[in-house]
Amino acid sequence: MIKPAILFPLLALVSSLGAAPFDDAAALLQSKKYPEAAAAFGALSPGEPVYLQALALHLAGRQDEAIAAADKVPADSHWALKAKFLKAAVLTAAKKHKDAEAIYAGEASRAFTPKRRDVLVKALLDVAEEAVNPVAAGEVEPPKPDWKKSANLCEKVLDMPITRELRADVLYKKATLLQKSGDMNAAHAAFNAWLL
Repeated sequence: MIKPAILFPLLALVSSLGAAPFDDAAALLQSKKYPEAAAAFGALSPGEPVYLQALALHLAGRQDEAIAAADKVPADSHWALKAKFLKAAVLTAAKKHKDAEAIYAGEASRAFTPKRRDVLVKALLDVAEEAVNPVAAGEVEPPKPDWKKSANLCEKVLDMPITRELRADVLYKKATLLQKSGDMNAAHAAFNAWLL
């Protein structure tokens, strides 16, 4: 079930719409007047976020209507992914596990495509690089490089299904970072893993 505590960031995200009817519907949702909020969001123009109506219906206990509203969220909307997961949560709560599993499986296969995985790996490696080069422009007393933290981030990359070539590069990088950190036993093990 979607927790009401996460409503505030969601509502802040769409507050840029600024229309009074939207603000009134959002206030109802924040006040936990879910049936009234669902009706208020339903009365808004079709361009308004249908996802929030689905969420209000779900929180009001009107699960079938929540699923129907979630299905109306356009696929190109920035709310589309939230709507899919809301629908899966509703189906899980209704003990329709196979239907929910199909949604989760579809999104998992999309989320873990090689292209997305490569973006995540690059982000982790960028953070690892930042840990060993933490100096910002103009710093008088820069922090010392955190070799261990960088090596730990490399380990997270190694836990992912990455190509053999990238694995070899990351293993070598991890080994050299551990050596620089002074942990010679771990560095020795990492160099052995790289050689193998």
